[in-house]
Amino acid sequence: MKKKIAGILALTLAFATLLGGCGSKMTADDAKSYAQACLDASYKGEFDEYLSQTDSTKEEAQEMYDNGIDLTMEASDIENSGVSQELQDKYRQMFIDLYKNADYTLDNAKEDGEDGFTVDVTVKPFLIFEGLDDELNAKLEEIAANMTEVPSDEEINEMVYQAMYDIISPKLSNMEYGDPVTVTIHVVPDDDGVYYVPDDDYEAVENALLPE
Repeated sequence: MKKKIAGILALTLAFATLLGGCGSKMTADDAKSYAQACLDASYKGEFDEYLSQTDSTKEEAQEMYDNGIDLTMEASDIENSGVSQELQDKYRQMFIDLYKNADYTLDNAKEDGEDGFTVDVTVKPFLIFEGLDDELNAKLEEIAANMTEVPSDEEINEMVYQAMYDIISPKLSNMEYGDPVTVTIHVVPDDDGVYYVPDDDYEAVENALLPE
């Protein structure tokens, strides 16, 4: 599950660059605000600053965010597993709640070259998936010990995903994080002078948030 979520976060974040920032020359304060707005829109579903920094509408920003959650659901394989719609809905909300717990702090932007900027982002890695395999195996062994009939494939998937949900979900109310990691991202203009954050930088934030 950890690897599946990690693999999709870059796509989620990359949606924030589709419309880009303003086309006029940025100041260092603008660059920090833009980078913060992209992260907040992607992870937390907070759009106010993002809308002021881009040409996006609220509807487009919401669609961007929803698409990111859709991709995460696809990456989890739950939609093709035959589990109940109720459990799928629980997972969707769990992913939303997980992203809202992303902990990152942006330093002041620094000029980098003629028009670009760098911003150091201090990221606290999620520890919510640490030990998940062992916890899940123990829980499934307990369930299996009390079974009297052989379940169908769909029933097995329901049990596995429900057990995983029961392990992960309670931890969201008391999140634990690893030692902070600093990632440097860039805010640079494209050929049309519209500022954006490169995909590689979003991937670096992703890797810091959900390390292997």
